[in-house]
Amino acid sequence: MLVKKIALPLLFCAITLLSSIATAEPTSNSLTTARKPVLLYLTQLQDFDALLVPAPRVLAYGYFKNFLKPAYESLQGGKVDLPDYKLPNVDNEGNEGGENAVMTLSFSTFRIRIAKPVSWEDATDAAVVNLRKNRLAEISIKQPGSRRAFRVYVPTETKQLLDNAMRDNLKRAKKAEALLLNVEVDRLDVVDFPTPLIALHDFVESEMSGETSAESWQKQKTLQYNEFFRYLESLLQKAGIKYPFLSYFNYNNSPDFKLPD
Repeated sequence: MLVKKIALPLLFCAITLLSSIATAEPTSNSLTTARKPVLLYLTQLQDFDALLVPAPRVLAYGYFKNFLKPAYESLQGGKVDLPDYKLPNVDNEGNEGGENAVMTLSFSTFRIRIAKPVSWEDATDAAVVNLRKNRLAEISIKQPGSRRAFRVYVPTETKQLLDNAMRDNLKRAKKAEALLLNVEVDRLDVVDFPTPLIALHDFVESEMSGETSAESWQKQKTLQYNEFFRYLESLLQKAGIKYPFLSYFNYNNSPDFKLPD
């Protein structure tokens, strides 16, 4: 039987081969034959131990590098551009006749809030959709002067505030009145669900689809889930990203769930 401690190379390409070993008849030569490519692969990697990492760590690192760290750095300045909200007939300095200006959002402080599923079963696409529904809205933000913009989720109240300001600006433009270039809020909340958990959930489920022991199945789920958040937290600490600028909240996929303050 395949050992359920899933310690994988970065590309996970040994999994299929290991699965074939697991299903091979121990009394035949197929087990020895199946082992050969895996042993060869591991031998080739013997000088690269750092690449032999558990799947949760790989996914947590990607989430940290591609979203959490750049989002944190973008928000530190207390002001972001809003590429979705293009102002009519003004340039970046607010002068008439331009076409490049967008509304900006300034804030005294910010929080990045990460949903932490209460159970493994809440780490699914459906759970993410339900979290966002009627609670969160997607906007683009960009550091002033930066070319890169990325999507974040904010409470629907924040999105409504921006939409109202944009509608007001369109009315002002028709009357040739001065536009509201910047919207101010006391605190900006960015709420996110770590979607790499979904890939981890599906991966473990597919690898253990033939597992007959409910105890082993539950143990593996807990191990992978805990390791994802443990390693993510270690990355955040090394980067100096901590409370109150980043925090977790428990999320259970239920219709009456409310975002805690």
